[in-house]
Amino acid sequence: MTKVFMVAKEDLYKEYVTNKNSTLQIAKKYNVSPRTISDKLKKYNIPTRSPQENASEFYKEKSDKLDKDTLYQMYVVEQRSCPEIGKILGVCHTTVARYLKNYGFSVKKRQPSYRRASLDKDELYRMHILEEKSTSQIAEILGVDRTTVGNYLKKYGIKTTHKKLSLRKNIDKDKLYNFYVVEKKSIGEIAKIFNVASNVIRNRLKELNIVIRPSGEAIRLKYADRKNITSENGIARGRIEYYNWRKKCLKRDNFTCQICGKHGGKLHVHHINNFSEFKELRYKTKNGITLCKECHLEFHNMYSRKNNTKEQLEDFKKIKEVLK
Repeated sequence: MTKVFMVAKEDLYKEYVTNKNSTLQIAKKYNVSPRTISDKLKKYNIPTRSPQENASEFYKEKSDKLDKDTLYQMYVVEQRSCPEIGKILGVCHTTVARYLKNYGFSVKKRQPSYRRASLDKDELYRMHILEEKSTSQIAEILGVDRTTVGNYLKKYGIKTTHKKLSLRKNIDKDKLYNFYVVEKKSIGEIAKIFNVASNVIRNRLKELNIVIRPSGEAIRLKYADRKNITSENGIARGRIEYYNWRKKCLKRDNFTCQICGKHGGKLHVHHINNFSEFKELRYKTKNGITLCKECHLEFHNMYSRKNNTKEQLEDFKKIKEVLK
């Protein structure tokens, strides 16, 4: 059931004509829509104001607030800013600035926040460099904006530290040396131990002047724990040529599995013709194809890991097409 809005003609006349409230203001008071108030005004034959008359009333009320003496007192004597005056009088700061210009006052340019705030150089250096606090943390402590802190650091010539620098400093030199040089762990394995990205470990090694192993050496060490490392195949897989071959195949195939179309993730490069039998094709890109881990394991489960050929790969492709 719709609730009927009831208001006496005298009350509505007083609100609209005597007090010069707008339909919106009256509507808010009675918790109804402005359209309902307009309909009631028409019903009681109370003449409504035009939009131009409403606007003139609005600006008259505003100009009463922003008289010359009030602005002089607040802006010149009390040295308040336009935003502060606007907040007190309930108007926009641009309106305050416009009235000041109309009254002939010289309006000062609003300075950027980093100029208004005053941050000590030594304090910033201590917090940012020595205590390794971020610009956000410093801003919260000093009660200013993060951009203000950044601008002052730049002004004082204090080099801003990156999050990665803090991460690198937390990596102990002796532990890193032991993992990388003594235990011969890879950068990726060490990154997992410290729960950081590989680039963080790489950059930390450079900082500590620890020589980074070339790619071929890294691959050779990867296969060092395997029993067949002394065999011809094991040594061949540890050469730089094998690394370059794998890299070229992945790039050529746009890091996409050529069977299921999966892009990225754990990718393997499969030798189309068997690695052991076709020695002359070991490092030829035409003899490599990118497969995802799942497709590669499925292929070898179906055809074993020995004596693989191009024909087997073609059959495997056809089977996967049928199963899609």
